[in-house]
Amino acid sequence: MICCEKCFKDPEIKGIIKCLKQEGNCGTCHRVNVQIYDTEKGSDLVESFIKLLSIYTPRDSLPDDFPKERLSLLKDISHDKWNIFNISSEQIYN
Repeated sequence: MICCEKCFKDPEIKGIIKCLKQEGNCGTCHRVNVQIYDTEKGSDLVESFIKLLSIYTPRDSLPDDFPKERLSLLKDISHDKWNIFNISSEQIYN
C-alpha cells in the first residue's frame, strides 16, 4: 500500500515519511508529486502501527459476553479518537 505525508495529521508520522524523500503519487488519497511511503518496501511505520494495534483485541478473541455496545472498529478509533489520519475512516479501511 502506498500512502503519503498528506494522509496523516500526526507530525511524527509525517516526519518519518518526509525524511525518506520518496516522491510520487499517493494511492490512498490520490495526491500527486508528494512524499510517499510504500508499506511493501519500508518497515518504519508498519512496526509502529503493529505496536499500536497490539493493545487491541480482535472481536473474535473477546469473550462471548463482551458488551456489543463497547465494540469499535480500529479505523474509526484511529480517525476519531487518535486523530492520526487526514483521510476519511473509509479510506483508512481500504
